Amino acid sequence: MTEKPVNLAAELIEELYSANLHVRGGEIFSVARDTPTNPFLDANAIVKGEGSGGQIGVMGLSPGQPASSGGRSIALNKNKNKNKNKNASGVVATGQVAFGLSPQRELKRLHAAWNRPVPDSGFFEWQHIELPFPPGPDATATEAGDLMLLQRRRLERFLRRDEIERQDTMDMSDFTRALNVENAGGYQATESLFQTILLICEYVGLQYKDMFGRTRPNLVEPRLRPMLAVPPHLSYPSNHAFQCMSAALVFERYFPHHPATAELHRIARRIGYNREWAGLHYRSDTDAGFLLAERFLPFLVDACKDLILEAQSEWI
Repeated sequence: MTEKPVNLAAELIEELYSANLHVRGGEIFSVARDTPTNPFLDANAIVKGEGSGGQIGVMGLSPGQPASSGGRSIALNKNKNKNKNKNASGVVATGQVAFGLSPQRELKRLHAAWNRPVPDSGFFEWQHIELPFPPGPDATATEAGDLMLLQRRRLERFLRRDEIERQDTMDMSDFTRALNVENAGGYQATESLFQTILLICEYVGLQYKDMFGRTRPNLVEPRLRPMLAVPPHLSYPSNHAFQCMSAALVFERYFPHHPATAELHRIARRIGYNREWAGLHYRSDTDAGFLLAERFLPFLVDACKDLILEAQSEWI
């Protein structure tokens, strides 16, 4: 007898419904405005659809609009190259991001009941990660002054411009190039793991931004001229720092002897600091993003454990 296929979207709907989320018009919405006791869920998070149209929406995106970083779509790995979509054993990677889908399996695990510190509290444990509060007005003014000093270093800003613009789209080529898999086949699960980490950390990081409510540096120091369009969401913590350091930490934990591990950490820090050179983040935003990556890591690896195993199989 043929085994009944698992409907991941239906399971996710059931799990999120039990987590104080509900369905309207065939889409899953947070009940933040109906249940204001959970400020973290006030990110208007949406998980929509099943099959090839599944997407994630975060922080004010329209239903069905692809998840984004700074208003630009994150470039998911599409199934364009059959060789790249196979792991070392010739099996097509099953990570949903490999097929252009939202990581419903990983999001479902992130919202699982065991992550709730108090039954029926409306909060998940990963929403209780302790971060220092952003600096006060005087320290913020000092940090804004530091960004003005960076802005005056015109040659250095010019030399960094190309990579800053590339990294703004969350293009992961810096990571895949360091691993020597940028144009190689057989590493689709590894690339899907990186993209899944970006999406999950985007979703989580936006909730922390909403909680702290820190405005962008150019609103504090009007003489700042950011190199890029200023993202519409808040400043603290830096999501670029959070996302890229999370990717480096996951790879370090499961591939500790890979020679590129230290290079991935260097790249993650470079990306985080480049957001300061671009005039988009204070140093304390960047530091908080790195710290959140360290403290969110146990929840991230639990959510991605199946995809991590798939990625490991490509390196054996």
